[in-house]
Amino acid sequence: MTRPTLEIVTEDSGLFAVARDAGDTIGVIGPMDDYDAILAAAQDRWPTIDHIDLPDQPGNAFTDPNHPDFGQ
Repeated sequence: MTRPTLEIVTEDSGLFAVARDAGDTIGVIGPMDDYDAILAAAQDRWPTIDHIDLPDQPGNAFTDPNHPDFGQ
């Protein structure tokens, strides 16, 4: 038996939590405006979540070429 994974997706309407199991979408929560709230809701709904993929945040030195420390 596989364990579901959770992806947090940022859209114009807010944040969505998308749970997948073996590549199949098993449910979606959202939209919400707060990371903590959507993670808490996802944990309540899918307590066996194994891994969470978070969206890249702006200003990240590893992903934002406009960040002063990009590539260092």
